[in-house]
Amino acid sequence: MNTEDNQSQIEFTDPIVTQSIFLENTEPSKKEKEHGDNIKFQINAGNSDPTEQGQFIASTVMLTVSNMDDEEGNLVNESNNDPFLIRVTVQADFRWPSNTNADRQKAFLHINAPALLLSYARTHIAIVTEPTRFKAQHIPFIDFTEHNE
Repeated sequence: MNTEDNQSQIEFTDPIVTQSIFLENTEPSKKEKEHGDNIKFQINAGNSDPTEQGQFIASTVMLTVSNMDDEEGNLVNESNNDPFLIRVTVQADFRWPSNTNADRQKAFLHINAPALLLSYARTHIAIVTEPTRFKAQHIPFIDFTEHNE
């Protein structure tokens, strides 16, 4: 495949980490998972309202990976039995041609953009958890199409 002839019309800025929290759970009763196996993470994505910018439409997309939040993004650390608490938020500005149809824009904002950001959050979480006493956490690949209806 020729990379010069097959460039995507969708562009995004370098993703940035806007939040990174790692806290060891100090309560003795919460050290059951001493090595950090089977940590369940919640992934939440959102975006700003798309705005026109010349011949493009732009939106900021954010993705948070956390074991501190419920599905709505509310803090639930008091019921968390994991040996550590972690929350990482990554965001980037995305833009695409203004003549892109509405269905494609929706798919991009709710499927493609979060999947791209997850690759950055996944790496950050692995780097943050690796030098701890717990097992390094490797977030699996996620099918964002299942929740886009």
